[in-house]
Parts: sequence; structure tokens; C-alpha cells
Amino acid sequence: MRCLGCSDQEIPRYVYPAPVHSPRGKAAGSRPNAAPVRLYGLARELIWYHGWRIRSRALTGVQTGDDEWALTKHVQLALQEKWSGYAPPSTCTIVSLPSDMAGDGHNPWSARHLAVVPTMRTPEDVSWHQDLVYNSMWSLLVAVSRWNEIHPEEKIERVLMTGLATGQGGFTAEKCAEQMMLAVKHFTEGLPGHFKWDTVIPRDEQIRKTYS
Repeated sequence: MRCLGCSDQEIPRYVYPAPVHSPRGKAAGSRPNAAPVRLYGLARELIWYHGWRIRSRALTGVQTGDDEWALTKHVQLALQEKWSGYAPPSTCTIVSLPSDMAGDGHNPWSARHLAVVPTMRTPEDVSWHQDLVYNSMWSLLVAVSRWNEIHPEEKIERVLMTGLATGQGGFTAEKCAEQMMLAVKHFTEGLPGHFKWDTVIPRDEQIRKTYS
């Protein structure tokens, strides 16, 4: 899958969206992965908090026993502190996993943090929001970048994720992949400290090409 407006040579080699799955679960496309940041397609609940509940037996900790809602409760406390309980769609909040769920031996992926990236308030079709995936992916990239600046001793170098809003959200796998890739492209290109409309408009045009 290629993002609109960029060639294979222009796509950053160190970060790619994972195989994006349609609602029926058929992989739509993927890119090879290489350090330092890799995006893999795995369980949704490992990378973003979808709605108000997360159930993941793979992340059930020793201290919580067989409570499959333990992660939900942990994330809700973090969202209550930062967002008064409601994280708006397309925002990203990085939450460190409880000690008995984090790292080697505590979950299949040795993950230490969870990125909360809601794409809707309640389960519904949000495909009307044309640049939802782009915005959500941008928020994720910014959040990881800021985290690494603040926590240089515990940088996030790998991100585990699937497509955004491709299930209940109603986005096609192709549109999701295009917007994820385009967000990565624009993020890695960066913007000058001071810019004008002639810098922004070309980016806007590239985003709008993913709408159809």
C-alpha cells in the first residue's frame, strides 16, 4: 500500500502501518519493518483504548488474578486524571502498564505501555469524519515523540497496532492505510518553526485525496 502523494522512496523506512484488516479480517497490505520504530498488527487492546472497556486475558497480571477488567480499571483511572474521564476521539494518552502486567514475562509482547487512541465516543460508524485516521495517527506519533523526550531512559521504540477505525468505525482498510502512511510521511518531514499557507495547503490537498 502506498500513501497518496508519495513514492516508495519517500516513505520513511523506519516506520510503517501494520497489516490493516478489513471488518472481515482480511489483510489489505503491509510493509516490512525495521528499527528504530516498528508497527506490528496485534491485539487492538494493546495499543488503543476503544470505548470504555478493555478485556485482555493476555494482560491479566499476577496481582489481579483472573480479573480480565483489571486493565480497563487501570486505564480509566489515568483518563480520569488527565481528561476528567473522557478522552476525545483522535487524542492519544500513553499509560504505563501496571508492574505485574508490564515487560518480559508479563505479556506476550513484553509491552510496558499502552497508547489510548479512541476513534469514537461510542461504537458507531465514524467514516463521515474524513480525516479521523490521519488525526489519530498524528496524535500517536506526537505522543510517542513527547514521551521519548521526557523519558530518555525508557524510550518507546516499537509500537504494536492494527488499523484505526476499520471495524465498527466503517473506514476501509485502504483508506485507513493511506491516511496512516500519510501522517507518518508528514510527521517525519516536519514543519518549519514559522510557516504560511503555501506550506500547509499542499499537505491539506494530499490529505483530501484520501477521502475518496
